[in-house]
Amino acid sequence: MARYDAPQPHTPQSPTPPRSAPAPLTAAWLRAHFDPLPFPARMSALARYARALAPPAYAALHRTLDAGTSDERHTALFLAVARRDLTAVATALTDPLLRRRALSAAIRLPVDTKALEQLALSPVAAARHETYRVLRLSRRDTLAGQLLPTVHERFGAREAALLLPACPTETVAAWLPRLDPPQGVLHALARTAPVPLAHLITARLQDATDHHRHRLTRGYRALASLAARRDPEAALLLLKEEPNLLTGAAVRILLRRPAQMLDVLRAAPPNPDGTPLEVTLPAGPLPPAGRRALRTLPPADLAELARRCPAARARLGSQGRLDVTPDGLLALLPVPERGRLVAERTARSRAVYGIPLPTLAALEPTDRTRVVRPLLKRTRRDLAVSRLATVLPLAEGEPLLRALTERHRSHLRALA
Repeated sequence: MARYDAPQPHTPQSPTPPRSAPAPLTAAWLRAHFDPLPFPARMSALARYARALAPPAYAALHRTLDAGTSDERHTALFLAVARRDLTAVATALTDPLLRRRALSAAIRLPVDTKALEQLALSPVAAARHETYRVLRLSRRDTLAGQLLPTVHERFGAREAALLLPACPTETVAAWLPRLDPPQGVLHALARTAPVPLAHLITARLQDATDHHRHRLTRGYRALASLAARRDPEAALLLLKEEPNLLTGAAVRILLRRPAQMLDVLRAAPPNPDGTPLEVTLPAGPLPPAGRRALRTLPPADLAELARRCPAARARLGSQGRLDVTPDGLLALLPVPERGRLVAERTARSRAVYGIPLPTLAALEPTDRTRVVRPLLKRTRRDLAVSRLATVLPLAEGEPLLRALTERHRSHLRALA
């Protein structure tokens, strides 16, 4: 038989004493008022609260938080940054716990240069490198230029090379040949000092032997293209000294200064086969800045520049699709001059496959048909026919492509 416990008499419990509210201007008071908020709202509310405090109240709260735990000390630094308390931020730069966040604040706050100078000459390598980054991002190039000889004397050439991206262009031009920067520093210099970097690259290529020249050209091409995109002066220098380093994106930048670009091409020595120097331009429409600059050229100079800058060849896409865009520079010429230039390139090409399709696509439809028909008679290769049919008007190219879809080879049917 089930047994039940006898009911116990009810004894009333004493009420819980109310908790006392934390004292103001303390870490507990801040936690009680701001911790329930989500992080973005909490930090913005803390910043508004810090700016609303009277100076004596802020000083008392900052002293209380700075003597607490690590989280409270970071909160004290945040309040100092919100109030632009430069003295507190400069003091935090010497604190290993707060240094990283204080350096981040020093990027946008006018912190005393003495504190940054001490960190840049610190015996701790990590602190020096973080300070170099702050000097570069905050554009304190004058201070970096003044520190460079001392850094080179105390820590060596490699350490001085890490400081170079934060220095002025004149300092970089004077010190770059004396140092041997690593690849990461060279990429940073391509953004901050592209012209001295272009001088360094051309000097290294000119001093290299034929055996290493090709390898260095491939290794420096991306770096030179980045420097050329940052500064047209660097692009002109590379075009004059080492045109093989220029990529299509760099050539597009050169079109912003077409007169100077044409002068460099005219003064350049011819190729070993006697043909004049040419640089390849990516197909497609030109950027607006380039078009505006090209329209200021005389018609004869514009035609010569178009002759010296042939369009790159069209390539198959990821889906096997051949997308052909007209040559943007050739499209700026008048129709008769455009036809003469295309006739020159067509006659100079030994094979039908060697004729760039963007060059043909820049012609008017009737002129395009008149040029492509003789080329179709010159070749019997199905691949060349499929390429040329893409630039013909639909009424002319569709029968050729339909005939290729009936071939027994699957890749020809896919191309058609």
